[in-house]
Amino acid sequence: VLMGEAERVDVAARHVLPPTDASEQVLPLLSRHLLGEVGFVILAGTLISAILSTVDSALLACGALIVHNVVGQRASSLSDTARLRLTRLCVTGLGLVAFLIATTDTSVHALVAESSAFCSSGLVVSGLLGLFTRFGAARAALSSLLLGSASYLYAAHVLQSEVAYLLSLGGAVVGYFVGALLDARLPRASEPRRARVEPHEPSS
Repeated sequence: VLMGEAERVDVAARHVLPPTDASEQVLPLLSRHLLGEVGFVILAGTLISAILSTVDSALLACGALIVHNVVGQRASSLSDTARLRLTRLCVTGLGLVAFLIATTDTSVHALVAESSAFCSSGLVVSGLLGLFTRFGAARAALSSLLLGSASYLYAAHVLQSEVAYLLSLGGAVVGYFVGALLDARLPRASEPRRARVEPHEPSS
């Protein structure tokens, strides 16, 4: 449904608007042409409020995930006030990072494509192998995420490769198998060490 509506807007813009190179400004230009200044302001305010609501939810979720998964058990020993301050600090830092990324010279389409490709190769590989096989565990998934993301950044921004995502999938597969071998050879960090039981000699 959304794709059909986008195609209709594109067709209407081609017939109504003059040729323009600002392809990402089609909707604002079309709304200003059809609705006038008042309708354009109302539509722009509605779109901005929806975008801010989505971004706000994403930043809050990411901040909570950082506190829960990165800080981990150390966060549980903090008071509620300290945990709330830590979460707010994480959300503020993520907001600054998002602002710096948004101020780059790339387009919105490029930013969406970058966010979709970054880290998703490791998620795809670890998700599929974790669902359909018994090979690998936590270290395998973590190494798949890290190596997949690193290989995508290197292939896309250093090598300028057109198949950067395919290379990142290969890196994620390699990372998963390396982590699985580590899982097989090293004990898990979450497993408690078993105490050595000394044989009990019967008393005479």
